[in-house]
Amino acid sequence: MKATDLMLNDLVMCNNKVCKVCSIEGVMILVSFKGGEKLTIEDNIEPIPLTPEILEKNGFEYDKNRKAYLMGLIFQLHQRFDGSFYLNGVQCLSIGAVHELQHALKLCQIDKKITL
Repeated sequence: MKATDLMLNDLVMCNNKVCKVCSIEGVMILVSFKGGEKLTIEDNIEPIPLTPEILEKNGFEYDKNRKAYLMGLIFQLHQRFDGSFYLNGVQCLSIGAVHELQHALKLCQIDKKITL
């Protein structure tokens, strides 16, 4: 995963552990996890796939009429055939991982801590 695709506080996987991005310097990424911190390179970072279960655990509700996961009135995620999601009918904005959901929420000025 490229360091340029990340932001501070993103949730990612590193060495099979869920981690939070604490610092990014070029290709070096400092992540924190239960039990400590680790400085690693971008090649060791993997995205966490976004699933309907993660959405529901974080307050999204599935609307059968719209065929979308909703948070409030303005935030809608529609699921594609490949399992990824797109935001509010904007199919060019693909959201397939937890960190991408975090970015989309920030863009919409929604302050939401994602739990796994």
